[in-house]
Amino acid sequence: EVDIDPTLAKFAAPGDALFVFAHAAEGRGPPLAAKRVAVDAFPVRLRLTDADSPMPAAVLSSAPRVLVQARLSKSGQATGSTGDLEADAVMVPLPAKARATLVLSRTRP
Repeated sequence: EVDIDPTLAKFAAPGDALFVFAHAAEGRGPPLAAKRVAVDAFPVRLRLTDADSPMPAAVLSSAPRVLVQARLSKSGQATGSTGDLEADAVMVPLPAKARATLVLSRTRP
């Protein structure tokens, strides 16, 4: 689940691109799973699975734990840029037993 800090809500616009991605706990290399969704309201609930892997050889279920991150992109691009809203990463053991909540709480400088 991705939510937004109420003080930053005014910076979100309908149709902004929300990127949610999971990296191996070490945080190196490409994401094991990534999803892009257009946002019209918060909170956004979504599920990352092996089907969301950008590389078939490195899938989400191959890791014992992952760092899940979220970014609301003003440009629509996955790469972060100035003005994007970001959430702190959350460590999630796999298989996940509960919902992870990320809060967009800072603006990227």
